[in-house]
Amino acid sequence: EESSLDGEPSSNVVESKDAFVSPGFKLDLSRINRKDIKALADLSDQNSDPSASFEITDSGTYRQGVFRLNKHGIRVETKQDSRSGGSSTKRTSIKSDDLVLLRVLGRGSCAVVYKCYNKASTQFVALKLINIFEQEKRRQLAKELKTLTSVTKNEFLIDFYGAYFEEGSISLVLE
Repeated sequence: EESSLDGEPSSNVVESKDAFVSPGFKLDLSRINRKDIKALADLSDQNSDPSASFEITDSGTYRQGVFRLNKHGIRVETKQDSRSGGSSTKRTSIKSDDLVLLRVLGRGSCAVVYKCYNKASTQFVALKLINIFEQEKRRQLAKELKTLTSVTKNEFLIDFYGAYFEEGSISLVLE
């Protein structure tokens, strides 16, 4: 008889009590041993998406990968080539106090976009507001931030003026 992961003897048939599985569903574990389960666990760890993980510090800074955002703007820590041996930092400083919300431009699956007036630059901008508490939205956010912060002027992309974190949302300020 196989032993369970905690070393106790186990039955080869497990009955599910999960609400998402049909009542009475039974799973035969007679062909699965601890090594197979360990291999599956190792595989799932390798496939986890680091772009979806984040941290909010005590000071209110949102950290995801190389991105650090707070109410004062965004900082991107990038690695320079190995010969220089250091890292560089890109910063943009824009905050919600700089913006006057005018109206909603649109809503998508990941964000709401507002038309705003930037008092500091005296221009109209789009403010894309993304809630960070959903994993899929964080993945999308990581891709957008990577693209927007790594590209200099490009006629095929909108201009990125900055971003900030406030009250559980990331705000991207765009052309």
